[in-house]
Amino acid sequence: MQKLTDNRALIGEFQPHKLVYEERKGVMVAKRVPVGDPIPGYFPRVVDDELWTRARAVAVKRRLGKAPNAGGRQGTYVTNLFGEVAACRSCGKRMTYRDRGPRSFAVLRCSGERAGTCTNNYRFPYQDNENAILSWLIKVDFSGKAPGEAARLDEDLRRTIAKRDEMQSRGEAIVRDVGVSSRFAKAPLAEIEAELNVLEVRIAELGAQALALEASGGAEERRMAVAHLIELHQDKASVEQIFAARWRIRQIIRETVAEMWCHPEGYIDILTIDGEIHLFRDGYWWCAEEELWVAWAGAAFGGGYWATKKELARRRVWLEEAYRIREAKFSQR
Repeated sequence: MQKLTDNRALIGEFQPHKLVYEERKGVMVAKRVPVGDPIPGYFPRVVDDELWTRARAVAVKRRLGKAPNAGGRQGTYVTNLFGEVAACRSCGKRMTYRDRGPRSFAVLRCSGERAGTCTNNYRFPYQDNENAILSWLIKVDFSGKAPGEAARLDEDLRRTIAKRDEMQSRGEAIVRDVGVSSRFAKAPLAEIEAELNVLEVRIAELGAQALALEASGGAEERRMAVAHLIELHQDKASVEQIFAARWRIRQIIRETVAEMWCHPEGYIDILTIDGEIHLFRDGYWWCAEEELWVAWAGAAFGGGYWATKKELARRRVWLEEAYRIREAKFSQR
């Protein structure tokens, strides 16, 4: 899979190749070698440079068995899972984590507002939004909502690669039988070259479709990471174990989330690597299919919210308004 997603044809480049035949142990062997410089804009661009580069970085990290580390100390708990991605929608500055102790609740705050250069003074309740985002993270589908999408792509890729290898073998057989300079070889070899180029394009297209799945880590990995963290809390595990579990989730979020914008009205927009936008607010996430604000998973089991009475009352106001709007829309259908 990595070989496919590394292909620069995903960003529109075409590297011409030619078949070179050499003798090895008495057998003529064909090898594809680059000819000239890559041609930009040859193919329709499938992904932008930023996504291609980000996916490459994720693939390299996985191959090496390590994760990229952000600068600075992370403490002993990884308090903020969104430290590398959360930014203020008003000024673009990073959102910072603030916790004033047991008599208050942790929040995300715009660093620009704190410095006096931004007007976004909304305090985003950290724990409730973390719970909502993790509840969404184990449900979200980056495969175009098609069952078995990864398996289908893998099968298509295998068939296409097998066909490419078959065409190359045909070329090698022609060279062995009649020689590369024979007039009888020129036409079939030209056809094989053309077919190989078509197959390379198809492999690039399939690789692009697999790109989001590859970079996101897959739904199963996300579910297991969140479930493991919950189990550790229930078992009152050591600080080191919880640190490791939260660190892994932090890495998954960095691999999955392209942008995370905190709006002065209290909403949070998350742009995922597949180009979709997801909406959150105060411990709820927006389910577009149902047109409904969904509470974080633990709320149904008495998990509750980390908020003052005043904050909970404020939430009821916008939730009730959202329900009124929803009911009015459905009554008009």
